Amino acid sequence: MAGGGDYKPVKFDPAIERYTEMQATMYQRFRVTPKNLSVILTWGVAFPLLTFFGAQYFDNRYALRAKGREDSLLRKAPSAPESSE
Repeated sequence: MAGGGDYKPVKFDPAIERYTEMQATMYQRFRVTPKNLSVILTWGVAFPLLTFFGAQYFDNRYALRAKGREDSLLRKAPSAPESSE
């Protein structure tokens, strides 16, 4: 109905095809170089550790529910300094 079998809805670009193939097989050509190692250590080790320790530090530190204007947001509010007068 629509015509012959020569209809090609997508025009193939060889550069895009090479890029797609390169991305699909990147793990086969991966080499550990100093640049790659720094990226791996930063995002694979340092960032998760900083996130974990940050979460541990702030976990159960703040109580944000039902606080008034004068109430402390800390779960264990610091005691007021005693005046020596």
